[in-house]
Amino acid sequence: MLLTAGVPSDADGNAFPDTIPVTVYLFGDGSRYQLPLAERGEFEFLISTREGQEIGRWIFPEAETASAMGDSPAGVCYRFALRLGPGRDRFRSVPVSLRAIFTRAKTGQRVVSPSAATMRLGLGESDS
Repeated sequence: MLLTAGVPSDADGNAFPDTIPVTVYLFGDGSRYQLPLAERGEFEFLISTREGQEIGRWIFPEAETASAMGDSPAGVCYRFALRLGPGRDRFRSVPVSLRAIFTRAKTGQRVVSPSAATMRLGLGESDS
């Protein structure tokens, strides 16, 4: 799995970033499949601070995951917009990590992103 996150934006107009564009690529056996694969399943995303405080969690069931599938120059990908709920975006600027888990529909096998996408959320002066 390859997980990338774009620059968070402010969708509700309150000056706090609340929407994170995410793209995920799934790969099979690296010795056999060089291009990303289309797979049926469910995605879960978790954003947390360095201290482990959960900022947001999203689960996209199989039907929503299928709707998120598209093409890119690199091959098949899944695109999501992770949006913090009303009032959940109001905090001081902090570095956060985004992780993804894909659960394959056919087998229930869970694949965790090998690394986290990092970004800053919140507004104002950093606490770090």
